[in-house]
Amino acid sequence: VAARIAEIEDEYRGKPLPEAATRQHVQTLLRQSLAAETAAKGLGQLTAMAVNAYTREISNRLPEELEPLEQLPIVLDQIALLLASEAPESEKERDLYNLIQNMASTINALNRGLADAKDKLATADGKSGRRLFADAFYTKAGEGTAGLLTSKVLWGGIAGGAGLLLGGDATALVTTMAEGFCEVVEPEVAHIAPVSGTGSGAKFLKP
Repeated sequence: VAARIAEIEDEYRGKPLPEAATRQHVQTLLRQSLAAETAAKGLGQLTAMAVNAYTREISNRLPEELEPLEQLPIVLDQIALLLASEAPESEKERDLYNLIQNMASTINALNRGLADAKDKLATADGKSGRRLFADAFYTKAGEGTAGLLTSKVLWGGIAGGAGLLLGGDATALVTTMAEGFCEVVEPEVAHIAPVSGTGSGAKFLKP
């Protein structure tokens, strides 16, 4: 019994979404391949734009807690390419199933990072001044496009895209991510200093 429990736990850790329901959802995506491909490609480009803007304008790396965002465009591009390919149907089913589980794992890792960030920010005392992003973010974000990383445009896009591509069984994952954004990422906008000649940086970044 103990050995079987261990097997089930290993299977669950490796597959964040239930296998049977996900395989059925893959069939739906294949029937709606053009819409799914467009959603995956668009979300991948948006996420890459946000990550690249931050690493170009603010710091050469994302906060550790948000690093799964760097992997998301890679998975989304692979999904889009597969849906557009002329691979045999059985091969597409197999590979798309694996990619959907991979995307769910990436969202799950992002949720863990957001939870860690919430705990660290909550325990930081007022004197430490600990913030989620690099210091330059709070003075420069209003001058460029790095603010996209904290916008509802990005996080709403991820939530909507994940809901479409991962299916109904990913509702808890998507809801947890949305809550993490509201509790951890969005409040950081309030710390942004006003930018001369453009008004408040916080106003600039809010949707």
